[in-house]
This record gives sequence, structure tokens and C-alpha cells, in this order.
Amino acid sequence: MDPIIQTIAAAWAAFWLGGQPATVSHIDDVQWDCQQAQWTNGPAVSGGEFRGTIEVDCEFDAVAGTGFNSLQQYLVDKAVKEAKTVHAGPTDVTFQGLPGKYLDVTADLSAQGNTVTVRADINLATDGSNRLVSSSKTKNITATGQAKNLKKMDMDFEIQPKGGAHYAVHAASSMVVTKPGLVPTGIFKNQVVKMIEDGLPDQEKSMIEEVANHL
Repeated sequence: MDPIIQTIAAAWAAFWLGGQPATVSHIDDVQWDCQQAQWTNGPAVSGGEFRGTIEVDCEFDAVAGTGFNSLQQYLVDKAVKEAKTVHAGPTDVTFQGLPGKYLDVTADLSAQGNTVTVRADINLATDGSNRLVSSSKTKNITATGQAKNLKKMDMDFEIQPKGGAHYAVHAASSMVVTKPGLVPTGIFKNQVVKMIEDGLPDQEKSMIEEVANHL
């Protein structure tokens, strides 16, 4: 795989749940399963940029047994702890009809020796029993070296209970990457698609294990 694509893959992995995954306990106890991911926008290269959104539905069993409010607080605390700068928040908001917290943060991600500085709007909202939604929308990315082609990463997920300790999660990830000038469009598109599709199972595992151990 092209080194630029490898670097972008590392940055995407770090961003998946708002930064580097935290160390969690009992990860072997998490039972989970995901359906085949689907591209719901693109993937396509237009105007020298790759754009695409991939979505996936998964189910898992919670480990902690502490509920949505606990998970929301964990994710808010994690965003603050891992931020380089907290520009705003946590602020009380209503997001998608739910009481939530809003943050505007800048964080540094490490991607194969390159630094990716991401500023994002984060919304974390829940009614405490029926839904939890998380939305991370990047509004500025500054990167060094081979990561400089990465222009945008967005990540959204929604969790709903299925009964007992069983939950369903729907996740969507979007990306914009500038095509290197000398790389043919078809090859570039195929490389980015392969990078995302090959990396998705690990990102699913990382996200679900962390969520399950705080829900």
C-alpha cells in the first residue's frame, strides 16, 4: 500500500472514537457481531478529492452494566483529557432531540511518525435509557508529512438497547482525501477504498470493546 495511504489509515484509526483507544478491562468478555459495511455516499474521486461515507450495523453485549449516562460521561471526560486545546465546552445542548454535551476541541493524533492536528465539534447526547448518539465533525485538519493529504474525517454512531445487556450500534464514517498529483485516479480510489474496508473490522472491534466496557 502507498505510504501516504498507510499514514492516513493510521490517522483514521486514531480518530475512530475520538482519539487513541483507552485501556479497558474485561475486553475478552465482550460479545459482538457486525454486518457487512455499506458505502452510502460514493466512494468517488471528483475535483482531485476522494469522498466517501461507509456505514455499519453491529450488536454487542455490555460489560459494565452502568448505562447510557455513565457512557456519555466517560466519552465527555475522554474528549477533554485527550484534547490539546478545549475551545468550548462541555456545554449543555439539545442534540437530535436529546439532552447532550457539546465540545469544540483540538487534538493531536499520531500516524506513523506524522502528527495530525484535528479540530472537531463533538456532540454526545442521551436520554439515559433509549438512545445515545455521538457525533464528531472535523472542521480543520493540519498534518505533517504524508498525512497532509487528509482533509476531513467525520464519525457518528448511535446506540440503542435490544433487551437486557444487549445493544445495537449504527456507525458511519466519512473521509475526504486529496489525491497526490502523480497517482492515477482509479488507483488512488481503489487504494483508499481498500484501506478503509480492510481497517474497518479493527475499528469496529476497538469501538465496541471500549463502549461495552463503559456501558
